[in-house]
Amino acid sequence: MTTQAERNAAVLSTEHLMSDLGRRAARGGLIAVGAQPLRMVLQFIATAIMARLLAPEDFGLVAMATAVTGFVAIFSNMGLASATVQKAEIDQDTVSGLFFMNLGVGLVLVPIASLAAPLAAWFFKDPRVTGLIIAMSLTLPLAAAAAQHTALMMRSMRWMTLQWTGLAGHAAGALAGILVAWKTDLGYWSLVATAWVANIVTLTLIWITCRWRPTLVKDWSGARTSLNFGLNLTGFSVVNFFHRQLDNIIIGWRSGAVELGFYTRAYQLMMLPITMFNGPLSSAVEPSLSRLQNEPERWRRAFLDALGLTVFLGAGMAAGLIATAEPLITLLYGPNWTKSATIFLWLAISMFAGVPMNCTGWIYISLGRSRRMLAWSLIFTPVVAAAFLIGMSRGAVGIAMAYAIVMNLALVPGYAFATRNAPVSLWDCLKVILPMSGAGALAAAAGAALPVHGAPILVRLVLPALAAGGVYVVLSGLVIARVQAFGAVRQRILGAATAVLGRLRSR
Repeated sequence: MTTQAERNAAVLSTEHLMSDLGRRAARGGLIAVGAQPLRMVLQFIATAIMARLLAPEDFGLVAMATAVTGFVAIFSNMGLASATVQKAEIDQDTVSGLFFMNLGVGLVLVPIASLAAPLAAWFFKDPRVTGLIIAMSLTLPLAAAAAQHTALMMRSMRWMTLQWTGLAGHAAGALAGILVAWKTDLGYWSLVATAWVANIVTLTLIWITCRWRPTLVKDWSGARTSLNFGLNLTGFSVVNFFHRQLDNIIIGWRSGAVELGFYTRAYQLMMLPITMFNGPLSSAVEPSLSRLQNEPERWRRAFLDALGLTVFLGAGMAAGLIATAEPLITLLYGPNWTKSATIFLWLAISMFAGVPMNCTGWIYISLGRSRRMLAWSLIFTPVVAAAFLIGMSRGAVGIAMAYAIVMNLALVPGYAFATRNAPVSLWDCLKVILPMSGAGALAAAAGAALPVHGAPILVRLVLPALAAGGVYVVLSGLVIARVQAFGAVRQRILGAATAVLGRLRSR
């Protein structure tokens, strides 16, 4: 029978991964992307049900509270989970030290968020926000207690475990929220129940499946070194929070909970495909690139391969969402949410740049450049803020329009900044991004141009989706076949086709 020390050492070791790192990374990406349709269907169903059980105001109130708790939550992580994944070598004292730092900060932040709650209620002119912030802040220690275990599973490339534990927690939270909204008159508190149950179930499953346990720390030097990396990453997260939440803050302050409810439902729907691809792929790509940080050419090939897959999936999804914006919102949320359709259309346009822009984080984190990541956020976030201030005169639609314009204009300078002195160049990245994004834009225009106004809702949904999808398949196929940057993708497609034909012949 193994001791706990032996189990800890087995979890921390990654030497066994190096012999077939590429295969493991590809497998992780496939598992992550394969799990996302389940997550997306679950999110669609839960959102559609909750939108019919609750009012737009309920979602707006929770968005106001999240503007505070989301900001505070940045400090509970402190970038220490990413530090665990990124480091080439790590030991028990380092991970234990980071675990206790995470947990201690998570506990301290609860009273800090509670003290900020009355101020937020005054700012948003709604006293209900106070109780929501206090209740939602109590999930912070739960997330902090799971951070290092999750990071260790990412570092060890335990892709299947990461996916099913996340799905189980998500499903449990959604079910709890639906039951509370359906069986009670608690309204927006059902959304709090969703967060609470999801965090508790996820934490329990992660501790069961990851056998590492913290011990008393004898040497804090490794944890302190990781803290320096984490503090820069936290600085980026703090600045990036205002980039992500400033739109909610401005709309909530200027227009109130109802307008914010329309905006947040559209924004959440837009984020689903981004979360579907970038989030899971990041969990596979970042550990793989981190293991290759001392092998520049292998790192470059792995990065461009992952970027190509992400842009291919993201541009295709953006095309479909743009072409079907109005009927999709109506079908999912109901006829009372039609105002979200125009907001959603502009947010979907931002995906052409937003999806590949998220991939710059792979460069910064895997190469240990969290300080440069912070510097970019300090440059970019004021630009976004200025655009929001200009667009706010047109309400939530103006904010969404400003976001789409700024994100697309920032693509080239964002990659120029990220790739400086990196193993990959700006031109390497643009040769992957621009052709596929162009194919997606043309496909979106083809789907949106169909004259289906006045037709039944399913016709308005299916025909533009088919048109956009058909055009995208043809154009993206031409890009993959003719653009040199997609050579690795071509080889994989040919390899998969050859394998399938071989199996058919053997039968």
